[in-house]
Amino acid sequence: MKHNLDNKRREIQQQAFNAWVESGYKGFVLAVTGIGKSWIIYDAIGIMNKDSKILLLSETHKRDDQLISEVALYNQLTGNNVSMDNVILETYQKMYKTRDEHYDLVIADEADFIGMSYKLFFDNNTYDKVLLLSATKSESVKYYEDEMDTHNFTTKGEILDNIAPTVFEYTVKSGLKDKVSRNLNIFIIEHELDDEHETVKSPFSDKLYTEHKVYGMYNSRIEYIRKLPRSKSSFFAKRKWENGRARFVYGLPSKIPRTKQLLSDLKGRSLVLGKSLDALYQITQYTVSSRNNDKLNKELIDNMKNGSINLLAADRMLTRGMNFKDLDNIVIISYNSTTHNLLQSIGRMRLKDEFSGNVYIFKTNGTREVDWFDKLLPVLKNYKIHNFNG
Repeated sequence: MKHNLDNKRREIQQQAFNAWVESGYKGFVLAVTGIGKSWIIYDAIGIMNKDSKILLLSETHKRDDQLISEVALYNQLTGNNVSMDNVILETYQKMYKTRDEHYDLVIADEADFIGMSYKLFFDNNTYDKVLLLSATKSESVKYYEDEMDTHNFTTKGEILDNIAPTVFEYTVKSGLKDKVSRNLNIFIIEHELDDEHETVKSPFSDKLYTEHKVYGMYNSRIEYIRKLPRSKSSFFAKRKWENGRARFVYGLPSKIPRTKQLLSDLKGRSLVLGKSLDALYQITQYTVSSRNNDKLNKELIDNMKNGSINLLAADRMLTRGMNFKDLDNIVIISYNSTTHNLLQSIGRMRLKDEFSGNVYIFKTNGTREVDWFDKLLPVLKNYKIHNFNG
């Protein structure tokens, strides 16, 4: 297959790289998913000596093979001669307890993943150069030394800026303007809790009730705990029930037939994303998940890429790194309020000539999903938003 250099995308990559160099090799590159941040990584590795100690940190090892294989295309199209042979590929989870090591270059991919725990790597080791990359920077996220004391906290923005300040920013709006990001139609699926069919278990017993009734049980319990005297036990009890309520919304049974009907009506190739594996498996057997071994997950992804299947579902395992150039539709059946996850999700839909992509996203009225959706609106408003009447 013949590959051509995308001049505009390459121009953006080089602007980001040059900004990092001019900052003294210490900087955060904040750029929308789809511009090819891996090539900025190759640019940085390319200026290092062959015997340099280089560490590339990421959330998981899922992208390792892709990073290693794509460097050949990078070298072919740029005329450079970058090698990944001596680059240490590791995860934040594996490395954050490391102490007293020195690196010539540390690259942190998906740097928005760095919080109070993972920042320890940067506190306890030294490095000459550091490059952070991410599509988002969740600056307002708070970390409390004592979760009972809401007045003393550190923000993610403070943590990341202390490691490396933002030196380059390329937004969704810029990507759409420059036509390096795909135009999307966002269809909002207004959904309601089922108040007729008794299909879900009570959080207190195995007895079945309607979705509406069970959601009310969660709300009542949380409200009861909220009125208790403030203590660590009540604090953690409230969090436990709030998490349970969220998981309940992620896996609402009423979303499943509606999603299946939608998929049967859609044309082209579709990806379904959600936070409940049980729900995803009920929608399609072709689900990439932690329940599968690596061989099966790779087979599913390869079959989707080569056209053997036209439907794939996944939880968070696919929201980073895996791209489908001929994808027509993304259906998001559950999510939270984190814009980082949303951008990663819709970023799976790469450019396809002049065709717009379609993203269908559930919003279940009368639940916390409405609040989560509202927090995502600033990102969604970059695209064309429609109410879905199907």
